Amino acid sequence: MPVANDSSKAQRQTQACRLHAREALLNANPARSSMFYDGWQLRFGFDKRPLTNCILTPGRSYLPLHERIQTVCAIYHSMGHKAAFLIDQCTEPADLDRVLTDRGFQRRAAARLALASRVHPPDHRSRMADYDLELQTGLDRQTGQLFDRWQETSAGLYVESIVSRSLIVSRQCWALIHQAGQIIAGLHCVLHGSYAVIQHPVTHPAYDRSSLLAALLQGGLDWAANFGIATALLTDHDLISIAETMPDSIQIQVLDQIHYRVAPDQP
Repeated sequence: MPVANDSSKAQRQTQACRLHAREALLNANPARSSMFYDGWQLRFGFDKRPLTNCILTPGRSYLPLHERIQTVCAIYHSMGHKAAFLIDQCTEPADLDRVLTDRGFQRRAAARLALASRVHPPDHRSRMADYDLELQTGLDRQTGQLFDRWQETSAGLYVESIVSRSLIVSRQCWALIHQAGQIIAGLHCVLHGSYAVIQHPVTHPAYDRSSLLAALLQGGLDWAANFGIATALLTDHDLISIAETMPDSIQIQVLDQIHYRVAPDQP
């Protein structure tokens, strides 16, 4: 019996950690507005990213599941969007992913949710000697437009972040790398609780992305450490992959796998 109790306690702690990480990620990417429908939260964003335009199913609901799905799909369709459900190990009901798959919803934007923490201070001479790293509290529109062009994105992620940043109550910064007076890389850092959410890395296509990401990640961790935060939350595939190549300085723990189920086209 004690073994079973210990196992149950560990599962509860892991689930609580996942919920805290999800909360940090959502607060670091605020929605323009939201509404609730039978316990589900519907987020409507400044841009077209699934994270800021998704449905969260955090707890118990009472209406029939098929009715809830049909209603929220209609709400998003009326606003020119497809309904997208965030699916992770906190999703309820537990079989929602299967139900949505059976209804023709497509799996999109799969990612890992990982924690990164320092093993010991890094050797900045090898990682950042060729770069000039700057930390600033906001992103100007010109730089945002530059980042969007590099990403070849129509979602306006970086330009729109200028609008949404005023909604973030936590401390935040943009880490920018300069070379020869030109910005060549950047990422966004937001503090929430005991985590620093490090996200949205972008690099100039003419430069080595791996070395730039390593320098940005170290810069973000340094900034968080100034506030006593030792753990970063990562979802970007390339950032996690870079951190995994640095076992002497960064430890990675994968908390969860997340993806979205996106509604099929309306007839």
